[in-house]
Amino acid sequence: MIDAEVRNALRDLVYRYASGLDRRRSDAIAGLFTEDGELVIHERDVPPRTYRGRAEIAEATATLDRFAMTHHLVGNHLPDLTGDPPTAETYCDARHVYETPQGPRVFVMVARYLDTFARDGDAWLFASRHVHVDWTEDRPLVQD
Repeated sequence: MIDAEVRNALRDLVYRYASGLDRRRSDAIAGLFTEDGELVIHERDVPPRTYRGRAEIAEATATLDRFAMTHHLVGNHLPDLTGDPPTAETYCDARHVYETPQGPRVFVMVARYLDTFARDGDAWLFASRHVHVDWTEDRPLVQD
């Protein structure tokens, strides 16, 4: 594969992950990882949470089911193809809407994904995905 094809394949993988989160497709998300893939969530002031293997990754991403809706917007996808395996950094702006007795709220999370990829036949998969949460906010959802 030429570099442009690899870049497109890696970007597509990142997009399918975000779409899978918003569509609540935990098993499909898990299938974007290698069999022994790893999802690690890094938040401030708490130890990282690590999920290994597709079953644990599916369980971890299914926790989004508690939200009424989510929207994960990814951008600034910067793959590095100079190493073996390839890696990338991608920004994410995620919004999570949930209900409270006082009305709907939105939990906003700004994060960076640090990914390592692996080839499986003709497909690229996540070997590891580290989610670094840069900041969050929780506020009432303003609706017009």
